[in-house]
Amino acid sequence: MTPLEKHRIRAIKVLLEKADKSVPMLIDWELDDFLRTLLGLPARPKGQPPYVGWLVDKQEELVKPTKTSLKGLALIKKWEGLRTNAYLCPANVWTVGYGHTRTARKGLIISHEEAEELLQEDLKRFEQAVVRLVTVQLNQNQFDALVSFTFNVGINALTGSTLLSLLNRKNYLGAAEQFLRWIRAGKNVLPGLVKRRREEYELFLS
Repeated sequence: MTPLEKHRIRAIKVLLEKADKSVPMLIDWELDDFLRTLLGLPARPKGQPPYVGWLVDKQEELVKPTKTSLKGLALIKKWEGLRTNAYLCPANVWTVGYGHTRTARKGLIISHEEAEELLQEDLKRFEQAVVRLVTVQLNQNQFDALVSFTFNVGINALTGSTLLSLLNRKNYLGAAEQFLRWIRAGKNVLPGLVKRRREEYELFLS
């Protein structure tokens, strides 16, 4: 019996136990490797822990995040940065505070407190968009990664994205790979976007 056949038997056994007994299950390295191979997905990056979303406890499935966690908020703040003077972003859009664009204009100056208020207002819009557009179960890290992504690229971009289409077909790993494609402003690859997408990708798979 080949190693792949052994992994297949193990995976089927685990899935059957889950179906028959509704017992909580934790994914392990072998099963993660097997399912990536079975589904034709890229191998797990070196040092990346196994994806924990293959099997979840029945109770966990009932929990649906609607608010960004402190970890997700820190990620957004890190990559948006705080600018109290309005500026033109790489996409040539007036921006202020933590990546706020809706009311930003040339010459606008705001306080740190106003930047925090604008951030919370923006978060609500993007959180609501993720809740509305995503029709499958998400854990908190996946939700946070999607809110960060949508905060950066916009609701319309998420709506028409292959990422969302794959995710709503329950292809979580395929959706995760799509994060890494959104690294350009116009035709230019931005190093900052490459790093941000990598962090969102890793958060989504954690």
